[in-house]
Amino acid sequence: MRAFSLNAYLDRTTISMKNGYFFWIVLLIVSCTSQSKHLSTESNETIKKQKIDSTKTESEALPKPIIIFQQLNNCKGNELSSAVQSDERPTNIRKEQNGDTLVLNFQIVSDCCREFEQVLRTSNDTIFLDFQSKEESYCECYCTYKLRYSLVNNERYVIYLRKKKV
Repeated sequence: MRAFSLNAYLDRTTISMKNGYFFWIVLLIVSCTSQSKHLSTESNETIKKQKIDSTKTESEALPKPIIIFQQLNNCKGNELSSAVQSDERPTNIRKEQNGDTLVLNFQIVSDCCREFEQVLRTSNDTIFLDFQSKEESYCECYCTYKLRYSLVNNERYVIYLRKKKV
């Protein structure tokens, strides 16, 4: 039979305890790492959701405007002298706000064989309004055309008519 040695017993117990502590420390580190990855994934998903929600909020904050273009008159012959040059710059611009609708009335001088259509461009919170002739026919007479843009839901937009801020 072997002799019992207290020192040998304490050495074995200390080694067992050290191994036990080591096991628990490794287990704690592994569980913290996996929990950190899980939390990181959740926070990334939360951030993505917040970005999507903020995009929705921004787009909801700027409702798309409804824009209507009208040519209010047609030319009936030579209303202006032939000395007048075609000048399609808007003049006599009248701006009227009726509730949530902005009405822009304006006039242009052009040859008398024209019908006009809208040309529209938007960029973020800016609307660029313009117009052009539907066809490229020219006559030797000139008229003053009355044109109108009506914009609904335009409160938060900056509006330009032929590069001029309205």
